[in-house]
Amino acid sequence: MHFIDFSIQNFQKISSFLQSGGVAILPSDTIPGFTADPEKEQSIKKISKLKKRPPSNPFLLLVSDFSTAEKLCIFSRTAQELAHKFWPGPTTLLLPRKEGALPHFFPEAEELALRIPGDKNVLHFLSAFGRPLVSTSVNISGKQPLLTKNEIQNTFQAEDILLSLPIKFSTTSRESAIIQVKNHKKIVIRNGSMSKHEIENMQ
Repeated sequence: MHFIDFSIQNFQKISSFLQSGGVAILPSDTIPGFTADPEKEQSIKKISKLKKRPPSNPFLLLVSDFSTAEKLCIFSRTAQELAHKFWPGPTTLLLPRKEGALPHFFPEAEELALRIPGDKNVLHFLSAFGRPLVSTSVNISGKQPLLTKNEIQNTFQAEDILLSLPIKFSTTSRESAIIQVKNHKKIVIRNGSMSKHEIENMQ
């Protein structure tokens, strides 16, 4: 495992590492995540292997803005309203995939899970990187997500990955909510950081 601070001064180094096919652990506005370039198939396979997760299970994507999201998925009026209400923030939308979007990223998946994170430094990095980023919790599949540097190091120390978190790192300890939009219906797949009040008002 390699270490580097998640700071603007290091964004180019982190970007180059991901573009070369590396797997990194980066912060988000929720919990740390395994991160990779979605066009690097070997990187995706490596994350699945690290998590001991079936390689056919897709990961979510972080995007920097709504225009990027629109290039990847079909936004019905309902989906647009949800995006306007919850983005940027800890809510992932599961939406119909546009034909030809990220052809090497789980090509059999008919839907993509997208989110614009609410952390300004993460958004800055996404903009600098210039494309979506794979993101998934740092854990062995079926176990609780790892939230601290020590937990991550103890589990994945021997792996050839980049750990890049801010010097002063904190986490919400909650994964993002996931809302599927299908035929204008809203289905809560995972509550995540959404409160009961938010979920009730969404329906």
